[in-house]
Amino acid sequence: MTTEEVVERFADARPGFVLASYAEVGLPYYRIRLRLQVLEHKAVGPLEEYSLRAVAAGITDPANMQQALGLDANVVQATIVALVEREALSIEHTDETADESLGLTPRGEDLLADAVQVVSSERIVDIDFDGLLREPTPFLSQYLEPRQLGERGIREVPPHPARRPDEVELRTHVASIEEIARQAGGPRQQLSDVLAVRGIERRLRIFQPAIALVYRAEGSRRSQGQVVFAVGGQLSERHAQVFAEAGLGRKLGIAKRGIEDARTMASRILGPELVEQLDAPTVSAESQPAAVAAGGGTGVRTVQTYEHPAILSEALGTSRERLLLVSPWLRRAVVNATFLAKLEGALKRGVKVYLGWGMSASEAASPDADQDVLASLSDLSRQHEQFHFKRLGRTHAKVLICDRRFVVVTSFNWLSFKGDPKRTFRDERGTMVAIEAHVDEQFDSLSPRFG
Repeated sequence: MTTEEVVERFADARPGFVLASYAEVGLPYYRIRLRLQVLEHKAVGPLEEYSLRAVAAGITDPANMQQALGLDANVVQATIVALVEREALSIEHTDETADESLGLTPRGEDLLADAVQVVSSERIVDIDFDGLLREPTPFLSQYLEPRQLGERGIREVPPHPARRPDEVELRTHVASIEEIARQAGGPRQQLSDVLAVRGIERRLRIFQPAIALVYRAEGSRRSQGQVVFAVGGQLSERHAQVFAEAGLGRKLGIAKRGIEDARTMASRILGPELVEQLDAPTVSAESQPAAVAAGGGTGVRTVQTYEHPAILSEALGTSRERLLLVSPWLRRAVVNATFLAKLEGALKRGVKVYLGWGMSASEAASPDADQDVLASLSDLSRQHEQFHFKRLGRTHAKVLICDRRFVVVTSFNWLSFKGDPKRTFRDERGTMVAIEAHVDEQFDSLSPRFG
């Protein structure tokens, strides 16, 4: 499943809350190499071992074995039968008498050798340790290293508490470590007990990929966000609970004042009269962004957070006359080869493209854009005179205008939503207006800035 498909799946997972934002995150883990004191189990039980030892010592008559071991005849007989069935003992008959004689088979010799070699020993075992739940886990099938988070613009969820797991903490999880060691080991390791954690040989930080879903209370103008994590396509309530109890929201990017309702921002740009029409019935077109863009009913509707990438893709692919996009940040995670190909395709169709960017006041060494992205877009602007690529500066608005069909005003970072780990969470639902007069009004207001 794609990120947007996972987000859409859980958009209504919190009754009384609306999905305001989302981001790819890394949940904190540690990959730890442990030195353990273990006790290897014997491959045979006490009665079987005693019987094998007796035969190895030359006591091959079952009656003599009973006397030597001092056990009930029925117990000795049952033990012998079990060992014969396991092909550890053989029963032989002499030609002169009908007496039975027991013999040790190669299988029996192996079992007896294993039993003799059982000792308490040290073993090195690797485990993963959840930095939020504070418990050992089997190896993660997918994980990211710290450098990969930075390269991909994925934000890091801090561990809680912040300290690294040590021997003292790990010794409280001996039972879990023992189970992990048994599952990861071979047949002999599956029969061993962990007696103690003797030390830590190595401890590395790794991260489990997840999606942070940020919800805000429905109906309020500003509220504290509620964060839930989707891991492997499923919600992890335990991680969400620990995250909330530890008060980690601000460290992840939720402002102290909480999250402002998306309508407040939209009202400042579009006007309150137009935004009030969001409450009126509209024609739904959930599956196709193009149909959504066409509007229906009042021509005004809410754009859910997960819809933005599809709407942007649709605009790039179907625009015919003009395309205006304002996005403060430019990141390679979004402005990739696929995006650039679609943009060039629109330019070749004769579409006039206006792309404005920039948040910081100074253009020198701007942190608002990846340099390779700037180079690629600048090259396109030199090749196509109808491509107006300009750094606007102090650009807080995020606007998309497609022909005269629709305008979307939003808090969603169109060109950095997958690569902006330092941004704060806000209500990133947008407002789409599919009324030509209002689309033209927004275009006429923004396009002069590209002159």
